[in-house]
Amino acid sequence: MDPRHARELLGGVAPVLERIETVADELQASWRAAVNPAEAVVAGLLLPGGSLVMAGGAIAIAQAAAGQLRAAAASAMELMLLVHGAAEEQERVSSATDGSYLPMHLIARDATQRVREALEDPRRLESMTAAHRAALLGAMTRGQIEALAQRASETIGDLEGAPYWARDVANRIVLDRVLADPASGAEQLRAAVRVRQAVEDLERRADEAVQLAVLRLPSGGGERDMRAALATGDLDAAANLGVVVPGMNSTVAGSIESMGHAALNLRTAEDALGGPNAVLAWIGYETPDAFSVASDDLARRGGDALRATLEGMAARRPEASLTVFAHSYGTRVATAALSSGASADGLFLFGSPGLIEGLTSVEQLAVPPGSVTATQAGDDRVAPLGLVLSQPGADHVVAAAGWSIGPIPGIAGTIYAGAVDPGGVNLDPAAIGARMLSADGDGDGGRVGGHDMANQEDGYMDLGSDSLQDMAKVGTGHGGDAR
Repeated sequence: MDPRHARELLGGVAPVLERIETVADELQASWRAAVNPAEAVVAGLLLPGGSLVMAGGAIAIAQAAAGQLRAAAASAMELMLLVHGAAEEQERVSSATDGSYLPMHLIARDATQRVREALEDPRRLESMTAAHRAALLGAMTRGQIEALAQRASETIGDLEGAPYWARDVANRIVLDRVLADPASGAEQLRAAVRVRQAVEDLERRADEAVQLAVLRLPSGGGERDMRAALATGDLDAAANLGVVVPGMNSTVAGSIESMGHAALNLRTAEDALGGPNAVLAWIGYETPDAFSVASDDLARRGGDALRATLEGMAARRPEASLTVFAHSYGTRVATAALSSGASADGLFLFGSPGLIEGLTSVEQLAVPPGSVTATQAGDDRVAPLGLVLSQPGADHVVAAAGWSIGPIPGIAGTIYAGAVDPGGVNLDPAAIGARMLSADGDGDGGRVGGHDMANQEDGYMDLGSDSLQDMAKVGTGHGGDAR
C-alpha cells in the first residue's frame, strides 16, 4: 500500500495514543491524591486523643479522598475505552495495509523496547521497512540518532526512512574513513575523492551545506559499483522534493559533480517559483555502457533501487511533494520503479530512448493523472537513435533523427539482445500518453542543443534552458504553466 495513505490512516491514531498517555497520568495523580489524604485520616485517628480532635477534619479529608477516587475511577474507565478504541484502530490500519504497515503494538506497547534494541544493535533497523524505521527513529531524540550515526555510520548512512541530516553525518564519517585508509581500493578512493570535491564545490556555489544522502563505496568494487547521492536544499524540511535519475555511463567518479550542478540549477529555478525545495542528484544504480544500454536488465535492477529511495522519502516526508526527473536511460529506471510499487506526485522524462518494456500507458505509473511530462530537444540525436535500436529488427536499415543507419551485424543477437527480442518494444513518452513539451526555445528559456543532462551551456538542465524552466514548474506544482 502507498505509505502516504497509510500515514493518513494513522493520523487518527496519534491523538488516541496521546490521550491514553494523558489519562494514564491523570489516573496516577488521582490515585495519589486519594491515598495521601486517606493516610492522613488514619494517622490522625490513631494519635492519642486524636479521634476527638481530628474527627471533623477527618470527615472532610475522607470526602475529598472519595472524590479523588471517583475521578480515578472515571480516568480508569476512559483509559479502558481508549485502549479498546486503539485496538480497533490497529485492526482497521492493519486491514487497510494488509498487515504490513506500522502495527499499533509497535507504537503503544513495544516502542520503548524497540528503541532500546535499535540503540544497542543498529543492524536491527536493516530488517525493517522504511516506514517502520521512520516511525521508530521518530521516537528517538536527536542526540540518540546522532549517536547512532556516529557509532554505526555504514548502517545509518544508507538507511531509507532515517533523517537525511543523520545520513549526511554518517556518510561524511564513512567518506573520511575511506580517504584516510591506505587499504582503500583504487576505484573506491577515486570515487571518494570526487565525492569530496563535489560536496565542497557545491557548498561553495550554493553557499550552504549539502546533504550526502547516499554513499556506498565497496573496497573491491569497480567504477560502476560505486553509489552516491547528494542533495542541495534540506530533504528533511523542504515542501517540494526532487530526485534526478541519470542515464548511460553515469558513474560516481565521472558524474557526481556535474549532476550536483544540475540539481542546484533545478533548485535555483524552483526557488524562483516557490518553496522551500530540495533536489537529490542520485547515482544509486549501475548505469549501462554501450554494450548493455539497450537491455532492460540494469533498468529493472535500477528501478528496484529507485523504488527503495522513493519509498524512503515517502516514509520520512509523507507531507512533501515528490517529483522524479529522469534523463535518457534513467527514464527506463524511473518507469520501472513507478510501475512496480513506488509512487510520486510527478514524473518528468527528458531525452528518453524508450521506457521500460511492457509500459503502454501512463495509467500504469503510480502518479496522479496528468502528472507525467516529457520533452525531447530537436537537436537531441541520441534519444531517437536509442529508441530505434531498442526495437525489434534493429539490425536492419533504419533511419533515426535524420541519420541513415546501415546493417549493424550482430547487434540484434548480441549487444542489444535484451531489447530486441521479438515483441520487445520500449515505447517513447508520447506513445504512452505523456504530456509533451518543447525544449527548442519556444517557451521561457533557450534551446537545448543536444542530449546532455548538463554541460554548462545548452544541456537539458542548464540554467536558462526551456526544459529547466519547465522542470521547475512541474517540481513546484505549477506544471500547468509549462509549455
